[in-house]
Amino acid sequence: APWFSSFAFCDVQRLFQALLRPLGLRVEAEPEATMRLLPLISYVGTCLLLYRDSVRRAGRFDAILRCLAFSSLPLVLCYAFEARVYSFTAFLVVLLLLLLDRAEQSASPARYATLGAVSLLTAHSHLWTVCLFVAIAGDAALRALRAKAVGPAVRARLAASIPAVLLVGTEFVYMKLTDPGHPPYPAFQPQSAVFTIWELLLSNFAGPMQTQYLVLNRS
Repeated sequence: APWFSSFAFCDVQRLFQALLRPLGLRVEAEPEATMRLLPLISYVGTCLLLYRDSVRRAGRFDAILRCLAFSSLPLVLCYAFEARVYSFTAFLVVLLLLLLDRAEQSASPARYATLGAVSLLTAHSHLWTVCLFVAIAGDAALRALRAKAVGPAVRARLAASIPAVLLVGTEFVYMKLTDPGHPPYPAFQPQSAVFTIWELLLSNFAGPMQTQYLVLNRS
């Protein structure tokens, strides 16, 4: 299923490279520049979004401090300079949250439609963003139960989360229905849930022993 979220960034990169070709920057001649440029642009874009929002909330000085704190995080810098999809996804997440804040303050069908569109793009950029969208939807449900009404804040959260949750759920169901039923390679032999969780925890600290480098050939 090459059109699903696991491969979506490849299509985004391909589109971005097509836009660069008329400028003389081709992947065949400058692979490093073309592969790293989009994550770097996403990194800069995220910093600018944070700066703009911080200026509105706390003033220019605090905005500069917040942007410096975010932009100097080692993990963020790694994603930006190592051409990772996470840099692009982080930009979309920050954009989505800022749009959500605006939609709460000034509700309109156009803002809700924009929220839904950005949530779909964000969910499609990386599967694990579903955790964010489930949290936003849960917060909307709690607010509605507490107020016993569906106000602008609840509507904005639903617009920002429900489309994304439905997209991820639909992709998951389709992949399950089209699953051939057996792993094509030994590396994808199913592991126990306990083993998977343990390796996920280790992957945060073990470097070369991260989960994606562990290949078990079990018969």
